[in-house]
Amino acid sequence: MNNKKNVNKKNSINYENEGVYYTPSENTKPLNSFEYFDSEKSQKQKTPKKLPPQKSKYPVFMTLAIGCGIIVFIVLFIIMQNTFSAGKKSNKAEENYNYEPATYSYTSSESQINELTEEYMGVIRMKSESFNAVTIYNITADENADYTIAGGTEMRDEYGKTLVFEEFAEGDLITFAYDKDNNLTSMKKTDKGFKETLQNGFKINTVDMTITAGMKTYSYSEMTKFLYRNEEFDPKLLDSSIDIITISGYNDKIWSVTLNKGHGEIEIIKNDKIKNGIIEIDTSVYKKLSDADTIKLNEGFHKIVVKGDNIDSFTKEIGLAVNEKFALNLSEINIRAGKVTIKTNVTDFALYINGNLELSREPLELEYGNYTIEIVKYGYTTYSSQFKVNSPEKTINAQLTKEIKMGTLTVNSTPTGASLMIDGNSVGTTPYSSDVTQGEHSITLKKDGYKDITIGSIYISDQEAIYNVDLQKE
Repeated sequence: MNNKKNVNKKNSINYENEGVYYTPSENTKPLNSFEYFDSEKSQKQKTPKKLPPQKSKYPVFMTLAIGCGIIVFIVLFIIMQNTFSAGKKSNKAEENYNYEPATYSYTSSESQINELTEEYMGVIRMKSESFNAVTIYNITADENADYTIAGGTEMRDEYGKTLVFEEFAEGDLITFAYDKDNNLTSMKKTDKGFKETLQNGFKINTVDMTITAGMKTYSYSEMTKFLYRNEEFDPKLLDSSIDIITISGYNDKIWSVTLNKGHGEIEIIKNDKIKNGIIEIDTSVYKKLSDADTIKLNEGFHKIVVKGDNIDSFTKEIGLAVNEKFALNLSEINIRAGKVTIKTNVTDFALYINGNLELSREPLELEYGNYTIEIVKYGYTTYSSQFKVNSPEKTINAQLTKEIKMGTLTVNSTPTGASLMIDGNSVGTTPYSSDVTQGEHSITLKKDGYKDITIGSIYISDQEAIYNVDLQKE
């Protein structure tokens, strides 16, 4: 009994736990007809124990089967994808590997190798970022050519630092190499030439096409690029007294000129009423207005100050562009004025200021400055003076004196040598002629041995008065 139990325990299968479903065919015995074998009684059929009713597991099995199928599909897809990518990379690597021998084939002639690797000196004439193309003037070969930028083009600065195409500019001096398909294999900014910044004293001769800096003279040609903010300009616009430029070239020949700082002009529209005017610009310009017509200044912002004896300080800030002409209109400046009052001891007089008749007798409003004044009245001496208006109010006191008019008196006597007295005052001897005040006077003639003669009333006017007197002996 013990052995039987052990065998049954060992061979019995829990179909519910194992998830096994059994469907008998027509020729199969019923589900409860299983055969068990005892080790002691081989081939002897025993009736197994009846199993309890089994619950169907078909839905669970289907769910697990579908899930496993999806996982297997994903794994297979990933494996196939990796295999395909690896094959593609292998083909690409094989292509790249095969490219080098095609370009630098040992069977190629030496001239072909030199053509692909030789470096030239050049200047970038034109540049198109849209088409990844440049026009380079080949200094070595003395020719212009267009080149395209290939994906493998080596681009560096003069120190070996990697650059991008956008960091190259027209006018750059470079060394370059290209392949047989006209693709640039390398383009590098070079330090083999010269590069120098010039200011305050360089000279440019647009006829001889030379630029002189100190003792060194460089030449340029029609191929030379004159650039300002990547735009070309006419070298005749340069002013060596104020502009700042950078020249670069090779073997004493300039291939590019960059305008670092250009200039503009200020045109002075003067105001002649400004007295002792001066103009100050920044800290570099100080001029009398009378000497200033056009002033050249570097591009940028500037502070302008105008001063004068008869104006308040005038300040203006301007932004000046290259080759711009800015008109500074000083006629807009207001001239300061003061009120001038005239006080005098006469009425009905004529008033002249700077020679111009003034009809008004009210306080005159005169701009600051220097003036002349004349007050004229008949019978009085003309008052004439100068004055300066430099304050809001000014008073002029003018005193006129009566005018003394003179006439000529001539006295002759026979015999001559008689003493002459006019209005009791001895004035000389005859013959006598002199100016005396106009009006009535008296004269007396005396001479030894002759009677004194007195003429008590003579009238002197603007016409000469002549008296001839005969003396009588005593």
